[in-house]
Amino acid sequence: MVRVVEKAIRDSDSAEPATAATSCACRCRPDEQRRKELVKVVKHEGENAKVAVRNLRRDANTTSRNC
Repeated sequence: MVRVVEKAIRDSDSAEPATAATSCACRCRPDEQRRKELVKVVKHEGENAKVAVRNLRRDANTTSRNC
């Protein structure tokens, strides 16, 4: 799967990937607009992670109360 991802990154002309056995990393210098878009995506994923943790905590508390 790493080779497929590496090829997709190369074909997109966004960056040059550096691959290891099971991972693929790329360094790119996005322009200002792309950087702002990436910040929005990261913030959104962070909020999703917080909600997931909150839900797990609620479920664990509910389960422990019912025992």
